Amino acid sequence: VEHQSEDNRVNALSLDIKTGYNFDTKDGHELGLDEVVTDLSALKEMLADRLQDERYPTRAMVEAFLDDLFDRESYCSSPDFSWVLGYEGITFYFNGQINYPYEITGISRTIPFAAAPGLFEEKWLSVPRNYAYDILLDDMVAEDYVLTEDSGFRTVDLSLSRDYTTGMITGINLYQGSGILGEKSQTVSRPLSCDDAYGSILHQDGKNYLAVQCAGDDLWLQFYALDDSFSRIFTLDEGALPQNLAPYDFDSDLPYYANCWLGDPDFFAVNGKEWSNEDLAYTHRVYYRFTPQGLTRLDLSGASLAYG
Repeated sequence: VEHQSEDNRVNALSLDIKTGYNFDTKDGHELGLDEVVTDLSALKEMLADRLQDERYPTRAMVEAFLDDLFDRESYCSSPDFSWVLGYEGITFYFNGQINYPYEITGISRTIPFAAAPGLFEEKWLSVPRNYAYDILLDDMVAEDYVLTEDSGFRTVDLSLSRDYTTGMITGINLYQGSGILGEKSQTVSRPLSCDDAYGSILHQDGKNYLAVQCAGDDLWLQFYALDDSFSRIFTLDEGALPQNLAPYDFDSDLPYYANCWLGDPDFFAVNGKEWSNEDLAYTHRVYYRFTPQGLTRLDLSGASLAYG
């Protein structure tokens, strides 16, 4: 589980704090990092290789930072020691003002299982052929992902562009490279115009796609190919909410409503808005099957739901 919260207690700025929570689905206990990896020292070495930047410009500074970070009694994830298991590997979040006291933004770094299979306990290493999961799209921070594909691996960062005079999102950016931990060298940007954007990565039959829920005066869903082209392959505009992607309050103070793909990239539901006013909204459940060639609307009955 990845949790994003806003914290403005340190200063007047609203900080995004990202915390992972990891659970064993057999007995429900929260996992510690020492239950996931076989060698914490080797993991620190891999992280050190990927953390040297303007924040810590020398290897010695990075190693000192990690030594202090890993000096703890519990290796469960927390805001100051944030990590989350994914389908492809383990992602670490280093939060601004917490891990980086003089920065308002944080960074993420992913260590894929395939980069060091001996570093992880074997039961975590199985990557399903098809999967889907929600991601955080941000205009301040580019999130780091490593994805398998038929030709090998793709390393990507995804971020948003925003016009800060109007507050509108104006574009989505893909910064990518090939290889398990390859250098990212290609930047592709696509125009986008909405108030908010929420994303999901879909991995289907050896290829990767990005679904983006766009929210503004209406709602629509765009699908992009996560390859060299970063092309938009089609758009769904139901005036509807893709269940996995975003809270939706019908532009009023109604309760937020959000669901998920349940890990299946082939099948999702949206809630079509029948009508709404300030006090009440009616939606209708609509089901789709996703393929790279297009969307198939399924003939399944769905009840009207009222919120208010």
